[in-house]
This record gives sequence, C-alpha cells and structure tokens, in this order.
Amino acid sequence: MEIPVLTSATTRVWAQPDGSETAEISAGPVRLQRDGRWLDYDFTLERRADGTVAPKVHPHDLVISGKAGAGEHDLATLSAGGERLGFGWSGVLPEPVLEGAKATYPEVAAGIDLVVEAQPTGFEQFFIVKDRAAAARVAGLRALLKTGATSFVAKSDGSGEFRGARGGVVARMPVALMWDAQGLGARGERKREAKVAVDVAEVKAGGRTVGRDVRLAPDLAWLNDPATRYPVVVDPGIEVDHGVGFDEFVQNTINLSDNQSKTELKVGYTNDGCQCYARSYLRFDGLTAFGGAKIHSAQLNLWQTWSHNCTATTWKAARTDHVAGWVQWNNEPAHLEAAGSSTDSKGWSSNCAAGWVDVDVAAAIDDTLSARGDW
Repeated sequence: MEIPVLTSATTRVWAQPDGSETAEISAGPVRLQRDGRWLDYDFTLERRADGTVAPKVHPHDLVISGKAGAGEHDLATLSAGGERLGFGWSGVLPEPVLEGAKATYPEVAAGIDLVVEAQPTGFEQFFIVKDRAAAARVAGLRALLKTGATSFVAKSDGSGEFRGARGGVVARMPVALMWDAQGLGARGERKREAKVAVDVAEVKAGGRTVGRDVRLAPDLAWLNDPATRYPVVVDPGIEVDHGVGFDEFVQNTINLSDNQSKTELKVGYTNDGCQCYARSYLRFDGLTAFGGAKIHSAQLNLWQTWSHNCTATTWKAARTDHVAGWVQWNNEPAHLEAAGSSTDSKGWSSNCAAGWVDVDVAAAIDDTLSARGDW
C-alpha cells in the first residue's frame, strides 16, 4: 500500500505486508504537486484556448507560442526564481507542428525550421538548417532573451546564468552547440559537433534593461566544410536549477567542462579514437528522509542506451563524498567504499538492445543512512 504522506517530487514509498517499506527514489524530480494531487511529469504538448502551446505537466509552467503575426512575441517562457524567463521572437511564426514534446515552426527563414522542445529542467530551442544554402542565414537570426527581474551574466564559454536578487543562480543558458546528420560515433558521441559563439547585448527601454538580444555566430567554415552533412542542428536553451538531486559525468578528454546539462551519463573506457575515461556521479537527496533506517535491499537502476559492443563488461558503483556542480575531471570527490558491481552490455545492436542495468547498493546506502548523510 502506498504511503501518500511520504510522496515527494523524487520519492514514492509503499508499506509491505511484513511491516517494512519500499521506496522508489529518482535522482531528480519526476512529479509535482498541483491542487493537492501529485502528478507525474508529462511533456506532451497541447494547444490551449488562448492559442499558446504547453506541456500537460511541466515543473516550470513552460508556455510556447502558437501561430503569431509580425512584431515581438514570447517564443518560450518558464517560471524560475519567481520570474518568467525565456526567449522571445521577432516576426511571423507559422502554426507549430506538435509531436510529443516538440513544437516545430517550419521555414522561419528560407531552409530553416525552428524547434522548441520541453525538457524536465526547462526547454531547448534549436534551428534545423536543412541545406548548405541556408547556413549563411543562421547568423541573421536573433531572439530576445527574457530575463524578468533577474540579472543575466554571460560567461566566457558562451553560456550564461540567470541570477536572482540575492545573487543565486536560478537558471542557466548552456553552451550553444551545432551538430550535423552523421549521428553517433563508436563512443556514443556525435560524430561531428562544434560550439556556437553567442553574442548577447542589452536591450533598453525607458532607461532600464528589458532583456538581452541574442544572436548566434556559428562557424561558417564548419558549416561550409564538405565534411558537414545536412541537416544541421543549432541550439541553445534554458535550464532551471531545480535544487533537488544531482547527476553529471566527467571525462578525461573534456576537462573543465560542465556536463550537468547533458541528457545522458557516461561510464567506462574506450581506446577507439581516444584514450577516453568517463565516470558519472549521482546524488539522491530523497534518501535523507530515511536517516537511521535499516536497509534490507537496494538497487541502483540505470537505462543503458549505448555500449561499445555486445561483449558484457563489468562496471561498479561506489559511495563518495558529497557531489555538486563543482565536480570535474581531476576535481572529484573522495571515493569511499564500493557498493557493488554488475556485468552488462546493452544498446549496441538488436543482439544487445538498450535496457535496464542494475547494481546492488544496499550496504553503501545503509552505511550512509546510519550516519544520516546523503548518497
């Protein structure tokens, strides 16, 4: 029987017939409370009566534009730190084509589609550049960055932070990237990818800053390179700091890079093209509610989508000191006792299709909760 009073954004708990309890705990929020009810996130887009588009259940009340005429419009905005943040659009927007969590505006410029995709931490906005002839038009595209009362701080790598009145980060604009149609390589990474320079300038009205003008400055040499295969995707997006849980991977070949915004985790080693080592760190804040409890069994479950081949390989989990956004390769937390190991290979082909992998972590979690720490 489920125990509703123990439900949270990351946790559900069931009472078992023998008097014990079983918990399902996610690394990040997967549900929200609305009108006294807990609702699982559902990013399926729907058209609303006012002409806008929105996901069925989104943690930050994402609203996406419908069809719009000339002038300035809100393209996609969300709530963060008590403010509405997002991107605006100047000019005509056609009726978006809705598919799951994606809204596609066809031909916002000749040969270029605009896409907004709802995500758990916010949304991603990206352009689909259909052919080489359209590549030169990307630099002419602009969007108004909606900041509300937050301050926007641009970083040297092209990303940026939205900071509240007390200076805390409430949302981020990740580094803008572009990638071509060649797909994934043997290491599960995009075969052809490049960073996109972003020019952000203040827009003032009545003597005060009302937003930021965002212009993309992609590398035209990369876009025109014969090795680039079209269509090409060019992003950025906005992510909200939800303040619950944490996950990130670190890799020796991308030191000093922030991978919190990535949609996947990585673990293991490959010598195919590089001497690459990767580790992933996860923090489950929902465990703190069980401080002092006796743990009878616990498994860490991960969905594996890509392996180097179908040869089963051993991987392991270990308890570490506290982890947060400072984690980088060569700046990692102390590794404490090993939690367990598993031997798997899933996601390479139909012979070893993607699927769940798990590892026993009961002893490590029991040690952590006995000390009333986090894991």
